[in-house]
Amino acid sequence: MPDQSDATCAGVQAKTAMFPFSTDLIAGCKRFALLAQSAKEPGDMRCWNSACVMFAASAIESRVNEWIALAREIEGGPQPSEFWEEMTVLQKTLSLERKWNLIASVHGGEIWNGGMEPFQSYETIVALRNELVHFKGQFLEKNNAPNNRIRGLMSQLKIVSNSTFVEGDVSSWVSDLLEQRSLGVWVESKVRHFYEALLGLLLGDPNKATTINRY
Repeated sequence: MPDQSDATCAGVQAKTAMFPFSTDLIAGCKRFALLAQSAKEPGDMRCWNSACVMFAASAIESRVNEWIALAREIEGGPQPSEFWEEMTVLQKTLSLERKWNLIASVHGGEIWNGGMEPFQSYETIVALRNELVHFKGQFLEKNNAPNNRIRGLMSQLKIVSNSTFVEGDVSSWVSDLLEQRSLGVWVESKVRHFYEALLGLLLGDPNKATTINRY
């Protein structure tokens, strides 16, 4: 294998590099959705659907952070370099919505609106990710979920418990939702649409689209 230290770009010695990890996250989301669809055991389906949700939630913020890094190093745009220097510092503490709106406001992009697509579905995915990552083990009634977004998702996917809640025949929203093959399909479809449209929305230029080649 060639010595990577000798790698150059346009005849100039490269000093830094960045890996576009969001491409792996979006590809992994697709892979996990397919595995959930073909899973034969409920436990496997829960695992694959959970992984799909977590990768999906991370993919969008990773892509935005990658673009901030690229803008600082290469593209820049109409903003002075100080803007991107400050964004690089702030991206560690700002929410995704705040980062998005700062960039969109100077590029004429779409302001984040959690009541409209693709932001609405993405916020639902993030809400589900947060409940799984910070699982609280709540005792809830049949067909109930810990927040409105998850309840809305279960209603949208027509997910209802088959348990009688008699003599130990019970189920939780976790198993009811994560043991549905349709969950991974929905998550992957929504996050892929957002990922592909991301730069066009963020920069106010519909011609800027992200092509996913990992499928």
